[in-house]
Amino acid sequence: VQVVYPNIMAMASLLDDGDLAGAMCRAYNNYAAEQSRNADGRIHPIATVALQQPQEAAKELRRAIKELGCAGTVIPGIVGQRNPDDPYFPPFFREANELGAAVGVHWITGCFDSPGQERIKDPYFYIHMMGMPFNLMIGIMTLIGGGVMNKYPRIKFVFLEIGAAWLPYWMWRMDDHYTTSSHRLNNLPKAPSEYVKSESCFVSCEPDEEGLAQTARVLGEERIIFASDYPHGDCDFPNSVIKLRRRKDISESLKERILSKNPARLYGI
Repeated sequence: VQVVYPNIMAMASLLDDGDLAGAMCRAYNNYAAEQSRNADGRIHPIATVALQQPQEAAKELRRAIKELGCAGTVIPGIVGQRNPDDPYFPPFFREANELGAAVGVHWITGCFDSPGQERIKDPYFYIHMMGMPFNLMIGIMTLIGGGVMNKYPRIKFVFLEIGAAWLPYWMWRMDDHYTTSSHRLNNLPKAPSEYVKSESCFVSCEPDEEGLAQTARVLGEERIIFASDYPHGDCDFPNSVIKLRRRKDISESLKERILSKNPARLYGI
């Protein structure tokens, strides 16, 4: 079974023309659903939404999940000049919460500027190194710190394709700032790490990343899924699945959670 994310259409929320972006999302979602119907339940598409118009994005999310059978949607960690906790976006998050939707957080390097990326023009190695991690770090920080995960606890956010080992460090840093009086987020009733360890948060791992067992101990084994990144050139698919299955440093039960149980729960499959 495969959950299929869009490629360039994941960046629809960053187009200048919101009406055009919304129309493109509807067309893509129709196409993805139509193509998936012939797969006997083995392919589950992820919908695109255009956050330039949050009310319309909410309507399209409901249509995509309820009528088209999509398994969730995907948004960037930063939407133009707005972070996801901006007061502009609650109409979308209210609908996602009502649906109990899976919301992937993902960035496509080089399509639009991400913090740090504007400092580098070449080589692409540097751009790719910084673009996605910084985008997702800001995304999770503001979703937690801005109270989105607290206010909309039925949304299942999943942070994709930069590995999982960054998240324990980011949890520690957020908690450290949370408990320091001069930096405390007064509107947050519990430490940031508690939201990461809840059903509000999942993260994808890489098949060969080091310290995966330790990362799972910090996050909880229920938080980690696997993303192949197929068909990108650096994904080594299907060997990426084989690499994960052959690892000796993680338990068979953790492999089963990463490859099957956790994504099935995340996407409601």
